[in-house]
Amino acid sequence: MPGTRADIILQFVWTTKRREAMILAEGRDALYNCIAGQVAADGCRALAIGGTEDHIHVLVSMRTEVAPADLAQRMKGISSHFCKDKLGWAGFYWQEGYGVFSVSRAHVRRVTAYIRQQEAHHARGDLWTSCEMGEVDGEDEAGT
Repeated sequence: MPGTRADIILQFVWTTKRREAMILAEGRDALYNCIAGQVAADGCRALAIGGTEDHIHVLVSMRTEVAPADLAQRMKGISSHFCKDKLGWAGFYWQEGYGVFSVSRAHVRRVTAYIRQQEAHHARGDLWTSCEMGEVDGEDEAGT
């Protein structure tokens, strides 16, 4: 709609099925490019993409016409097919669902750094638990 102004920044987070370590380092950049391509195809802008062997974070500047649930479904769908068909990761699946969190403009730089340095944050254990996926397919991280 002409004259509409919005500043909608969302962080999406989702994990592999059962948090299995399936996102191999040698295919990670290609996977991130695939996700960024889908974000762009929806007319949005990927500000940062990062993760580890078992989950992904994507920071997106959204358009008002794009529903977060629809974008999440498309990002997960295209990237799942990409992992299986292009990267040859047989048996690759994402978990059902995702997390999505609003991010204020004042925190974009900090959240971007957190996303891009996921491996280091996880290695040190200095995680932002509110931005990490704690439940997996109805189970907690301990698998209970």
